[in-house]
Amino acid sequence: MNQVFTSKSFWRLYFLLENDDLTEEEIALQFELLGRDFGVREKSFTYKKFLKTQVITQKWIGFSFSGGNGFELCIEYRPSPYGCEINLLLVETEAKGEHQMGWWDLARWHPFCLRFEELELLIRYWSQFDPRWPNPEIPLLLLCRFVGVDDETLPKLAEKTDAALKAIGITELDLPGPLIQKQTGENYRWEQHPDLGWVFTSDDYSCYSLRNHPHTDEDSGEGRFPFTQFAEMMEGIRRALETR
Repeated sequence: MNQVFTSKSFWRLYFLLENDDLTEEEIALQFELLGRDFGVREKSFTYKKFLKTQVITQKWIGFSFSGGNGFELCIEYRPSPYGCEINLLLVETEAKGEHQMGWWDLARWHPFCLRFEELELLIRYWSQFDPRWPNPEIPLLLLCRFVGVDDETLPKLAEKTDAALKAIGITELDLPGPLIQKQTGENYRWEQHPDLGWVFTSDDYSCYSLRNHPHTDEDSGEGRFPFTQFAEMMEGIRRALETR
C-alpha cells in the first residue's frame, strides 16, 4: 500500500477538496510519493489575459481499476490546497476512448454515478482480478463519495467506510460533517429507466449526477453518462465473478 494512503492529511484533502492546513510543498510531496505507484497525466488549458494567450499545465494523478473486456475505471485527482478536482472516467482501453461518469469540484459537482451494490461488486472483482489493489479498503474510500445513497444504503455505506478507515489506521478524521450523507430536499432515488437501466434521479432537479435522463443529450452542457459502455462492463464483471 502506498504510504500516502495511511495519511490522515491525504484523506481530509481528498474528501473536503480543500485544506488550508496543508502547504503546497506538503501536497507536492504527497503527489511525488503517489507518482511512484500510479500514473501522472498532464493537461494543458489555454485562456486569454490582456489579449495574450496563456497556457496552464496541470498534473493529475491517476488511480486505475480493471473493468475487464477492454474497460477500466480511472480516478483522476488534482490535489491543491485551494481547490481539488476529482474525475471518475470509464476508459475503453482498446478503442482509446474515455467517458466522464462524474466529478467533484468546489463549483458544480456531479459525482453520484454508482449504486452501492455496484461498488460492492466492483470491489469483489478487484480483490480477485486486479493485483494493483490488494487492500479493498482503498478502492472503497477512493470511490465511496461517487455513490448515490438512499435511506436503505446510506447506513450500510457509512459503516463500511468507517471500518475501512479504521482498517488502515485512521481514526478521528475530523470532517465538518458525515463522510457519507444523502442529498436532501430534492427527493433523489435510484429507479429503473426502460431504456437507460438504473438512473439516479429526482422529480425536482436531476443535478448532482449525470446518470439520469436529463443528461442523455450530448448538448446538455454537462456531459452524458456512458450508459451502454458501463452496462457492458458491469455485465462482464458479473460473468467473471460467477465463473471464478
